Amino acid sequence: MNKYPFIFLVIMFFSQPVIAADDALISSYEKFFSPYSGKATGKSLQMVSPEAFNKAVDGKKNWFVLDVRTPNETRVYGITAFDGMTVPMNEVFKKENIEKLPENRKIVVVCSTGLRANSIATALRHSGYTDTFILRGGTNALVNYLKPKTVY
Repeated sequence: MNKYPFIFLVIMFFSQPVIAADDALISSYEKFFSPYSGKATGKSLQMVSPEAFNKAVDGKKNWFVLDVRTPNETRVYGITAFDGMTVPMNEVFKKENIEKLPENRKIVVVCSTGLRANSIATALRHSGYTDTFILRGGTNALVNYLKPKTVY
């Protein structure tokens, strides 16, 4: 009897990925994303433009800024005009950090380009922080909007 076909079948069986979908989580995301359709999608994403963000600074809005950039990114410049905190994306949902987020104020999530902020804001809204927004384009767009000048 040839052993090779048997070995081949064993290898094929154990090399297949194991997929264990969480049906309850999938169902909760289905419900969460149901309003995201058609023209309502843009508004549902809850984006704040760099211009609106800058006006909020001038108007002394009571926003909480959650900066999810890494320490290397925030070393050059940070956002200090608002109450807030800087926590890398991978640490936002640690108990000691999530407990610091206000439940009764607008939270604006910020990163360099808006991609990480979008992910974190979506997860926060899904977790019950419904008044969570994203700085559209991130700090890169904010810097471009402000057009900083070099002072000599």
